[in-house]
Amino acid sequence: MSFQLGIVPVLLATLSILAVVKNPNGTRRFWLFFLAMTIAIAFLTLEPAAPIWKVLSFLAFEQFPWRLEAFTTLSLAVLAGAIAMTQEPKDDEQGLSLPTILLGIVILLGSFPYLTAQMQLEAKEGPVGIQGLFRFQQSAGEMTGSTAWVKEIPDWSPMADVYFAGKKVKSKIDYTNIDPDKLWIGVLPNSVGLKANGERIVYHSQEDTTITFNTFYYPGWHAYLTKPQTTEIIRELPIDVVDELGRIRVHITKGQEQWLMLRFDDTLPRVAGEWISAFCILLCLGVLTWDVRAKRSRRRKDEDERKSR
Repeated sequence: MSFQLGIVPVLLATLSILAVVKNPNGTRRFWLFFLAMTIAIAFLTLEPAAPIWKVLSFLAFEQFPWRLEAFTTLSLAVLAGAIAMTQEPKDDEQGLSLPTILLGIVILLGSFPYLTAQMQLEAKEGPVGIQGLFRFQQSAGEMTGSTAWVKEIPDWSPMADVYFAGKKVKSKIDYTNIDPDKLWIGVLPNSVGLKANGERIVYHSQEDTTITFNTFYYPGWHAYLTKPQTTEIIRELPIDVVDELGRIRVHITKGQEQWLMLRFDDTLPRVAGEWISAFCILLCLGVLTWDVRAKRSRRRKDEDERKSR
């Protein structure tokens, strides 16, 4: 996804305003909808829109305003097509119309640089990998991954030191404030311990305390007390969001050989989205099937009429 609207789409969208104004076929509201959509999204990515992001708290789940620009890919494409489709072709006209040819030429010329082979052998951040990604995020500043609970975007972290030392990350636990005389933590092998969607550990604690993970909190993270050497849940453990980085802190109870599982689970909006997507797919398949059968039925009816004549 590009981080800009693009000179060619914006130019064509601007020219489409004239075409929409002169549109004779009564679909002006259709084009105006996508024009308003483009303007609204572009405005939401600018600094003057900051008060809107603060008032509409649910927008925080978007994390980065530039992600909204993905929708302009659709709206600008529709507006670009308005230039060639606002006039109905006459019966005696054949071939491509002049506006369509000019539109194609503009698009090709504007996209020509993307057809050039890239000869850069290595990025300035170094070879492709986790270290190169860290350098890119650090140099970009606002590209550093974070959530709405992060109040201060980090420049570095102890986890980065581990990666740059070429060591294998076995756990994301923050050992800074852990007293080894009161709390012992056993890290499991990566096959059962640290994974992309969470982490499992075993601990011995002499008192009720907390364990902080170097993981940004986000809806869907849960901590569970499980039976030994299994993922069978005994009960859920409370979670806090701590410090300026919005990290996860789990409250644990004292005990010997306690098994803790931190896991990212599905939430109600995600489950609802999956069901809605599945329903829409089935609906589209149903409409397609009905359309195919309707066309076959019409063809059979036409054939029967021709035979009867």
